[in-house]
Amino acid sequence: MKRKVALISTGFAPIPDVCGGAIEHLVTEIIEQNEDIGIYSFDVYTILNNKLDTVHFKNTKIIQVKKTHNFLTVLIKIYNRICKHLRIKSSIGPNDVALSNSVICSSYDIIIVENNMNIFRMLSKKNKEKRAMFFHLHNSILNDYSKNETLTKYVCQNSSAIFCVSKYIQQQILDLRIGNPVLFYNCVDRSLFKPLTKELIASLKKEYGIPTNK
Repeated sequence: MKRKVALISTGFAPIPDVCGGAIEHLVTEIIEQNEDIGIYSFDVYTILNNKLDTVHFKNTKIIQVKKTHNFLTVLIKIYNRICKHLRIKSSIGPNDVALSNSVICSSYDIIIVENNMNIFRMLSKKNKEKRAMFFHLHNSILNDYSKNETLTKYVCQNSSAIFCVSKYIQQQILDLRIGNPVLFYNCVDRSLFKPLTKELIASLKKEYGIPTNK
């Protein structure tokens, strides 16, 4: 039986990457790889977008969550601006609460939260059955109000591991001397990005007027 995995989006752009986005594209690659190998059964929690209505996978269910009401969104923006103005290291995403409230932790073997520490903390407090929780860290924690020291330490202490997309980010977690940062490089589509032949390189240089010694 396939293990059930909840993939929680950042709450800013939809997954799969129908509207673009670096994090969203990387997670889409993970979903598509799982379509080929079929080890896991994914439930992807993402914000509502009509472009997702025609997207279907055999091993992944897309669960669209309604965006936060406009009034609350305005209040969140005001809060974030006040914190920034007062240099208080705190920030809330507009759809953090909506996404975290939609997940029933006990339904999954594994929960993976994408780059949103507020959502991780809210889900962790709901995780009474102590399901394995992982955090996928995509950017530096330095000077990021949504990843202040208190939140970062909480994630380190309450996650099974933190997947870091670079050695630079992994080292920032190691410097805290808590948690389990695991290096998990971003992936690329090798059918699109691959070494060029010498003949093609020469042809491209000729086409764009690039000297052969450059």
